[in-house]
Amino acid sequence: MIIKLALRNVFRHKTRSIFGIISIVIGVSLMILYSGIFEGSNISFIESMIETGTGDLRLYTKEYYEEIDKLPLENLFTNYDSLGKLLEGKFGISAVAPRLEFTAFLSDGESDLPLIGVGIDPEIDKRVFNLDEYIERGRYLKKYEQGIMISASTAEAFKVDTGAYITVIARTKYGSISADDFEVVGIFKTYNPDVDEVNFFIDLKKAQEFLDLGDEFSVPVVKLIDRAQAPVIATTLEKEVFNGNAKVKTWFEMTKDMRQIIDQKSSFAVIFVSLLIIMAAFGIMNTMLMAYFERMKEMGTIMALGMTEKQVYRLFLLEGVIIGLIGGIIGFIIGAGFNYLISVKGISIESLTGGGVQYVTAGGKMYSVFDLKDAVIYTLIGFFTSVISTYFPARRIKKLSPAEVLRKN
Repeated sequence: MIIKLALRNVFRHKTRSIFGIISIVIGVSLMILYSGIFEGSNISFIESMIETGTGDLRLYTKEYYEEIDKLPLENLFTNYDSLGKLLEGKFGISAVAPRLEFTAFLSDGESDLPLIGVGIDPEIDKRVFNLDEYIERGRYLKKYEQGIMISASTAEAFKVDTGAYITVIARTKYGSISADDFEVVGIFKTYNPDVDEVNFFIDLKKAQEFLDLGDEFSVPVVKLIDRAQAPVIATTLEKEVFNGNAKVKTWFEMTKDMRQIIDQKSSFAVIFVSLLIIMAAFGIMNTMLMAYFERMKEMGTIMALGMTEKQVYRLFLLEGVIIGLIGGIIGFIIGAGFNYLISVKGISIESLTGGGVQYVTAGGKMYSVFDLKDAVIYTLIGFFTSVISTYFPARRIKKLSPAEVLRKN
């Protein structure tokens, strides 16, 4: 009987009930969406840094690492083929790509720009990095060609496009100045400022010839089968494979600054979710307080007809439960539905932010993380928020006197 009365009251006072339901729907759906997008953005940021810039592991000779800030052309690795055979398919390593990093100037004859050049083997590099997915204009670099890939920001600085020629100026291993012209074959935009604002790419063999380095290269970059095992594999490589003569940096170490930013963002996320809960709680509490004051005569009448204060209290509380249940289910459907859609198709961050965003996936899209367990948890939070918010107005009913209520009304 009480359940029927509660249902009847919820649907009889439609405006008031809808207001309470909307509060829960907004709170639950936004919590689910925000949680999924926040987690997805964090994963996108880290993966973008790894797949366009750092790799899972980076190996350095011990002497080179001591002067790594200078990007020296001494104490380098040699003979990539033997190193690749030593590492690939073992120790949880999927692929190894050689890279040669060096300081240089790019020039168009009128202005110069200091950048870090990266010599890559175009085919091998694709097994570790996904730079080829970020080509905005032109094409990806071909092996042995006298070509160069520059970022969109570098192209804008020089006012050049594909087909133009840019002069690369650098100091060789022996200290002499080397300068040569390279044709711009591709313009990339990785959304990773550590790459877009810093790097240009040329063929590894061309870079070695340009810098008088023979077959030397500065860093083998490793792709792992399981990225989570990076610290363990790094220790194994340092101690058992290279016998302490190499330094191995993991993606976890190389993304330290970004992870600190994410931790700071997490604090704001907690505050945001808390505000959503408070907003929903006030919405429900306001609805039930309005119901309490508007229905005092009704409650006094049914108490005079024999219903106890406890039964009226339960009736009032049950109405809040029904509103929370309806709002929670609708909020779950909307929030989880949109979150799943974004996790599959992604959203164009560049169009939303005017291109100001950094560290996103290829194509400028960001994907949310769809977690059914989290969606259910946030739905339950919304539901219990409704119940708790109803509890405090409902407590007033226990203090009501039927005769006093009817006399006042």
